[in-house]
Amino acid sequence: MGRLVRIAIYSLIILVLYFWVTAWLKSYRESKQLQQQEVVTADTLMRDSLALSESDSLQTTTDTLETGDAITNEQIVDDKVSYPNLDKKIETVEKKAAEDKQTKSTSSPLAQRPAKKPEKVTEPIRDLSPKTNTVQPGNDGSYMVMAGSYLLKANAEKMVKKLRSMGYTKAEVVVFPQSQYHSVVAARYSSQSAANNATADLKQRGIDSFVKTR
Repeated sequence: MGRLVRIAIYSLIILVLYFWVTAWLKSYRESKQLQQQEVVTADTLMRDSLALSESDSLQTTTDTLETGDAITNEQIVDDKVSYPNLDKKIETVEKKAAEDKQTKSTSSPLAQRPAKKPEKVTEPIRDLSPKTNTVQPGNDGSYMVMAGSYLLKANAEKMVKKLRSMGYTKAEVVVFPQSQYHSVVAARYSSQSAANNATADLKQRGIDSFVKTR
């Protein structure tokens, strides 16, 4: 009986050790695989960054160099590139590009053509001085230019004064027979056309007038 118990205990211990060793080996393998993946990822990122920086720095040079001077990817990977020579080639290419740009700018017809000065636009001079109408004061003809009739003589005299200031120096107050009004005669003309012109002039100045014959 005691022997069976011991065998059972040993079997249980062996079983526990087996599971423990199995679990430890499994965890060890997983950690090792994870480390390998991290190393591979870091190495890939580093190679990608190096390849990107090298391709960016050498792309302009490899595109513009002649066919015999082109640098292949195998030479870059094998470290067979002479970087001093590469720097000289880059300087040569940049210098040539600057010279070409300067040549294009100087040979451009727009650059050679002098800039035109804006032409001055001269406007005609306007005569802003007030225009004065040439008034003919009259020649004592039979055509009278009437400029109003007033019951009060004082009002008629005011109109006469106004007409004289406007150039009608022969304006006067007349009282016609069988009339109680004081009529204002601006001027007298011997021709009807002159009287009509005076009437039009007075109407433009805001004075109602008409032509009357004796």
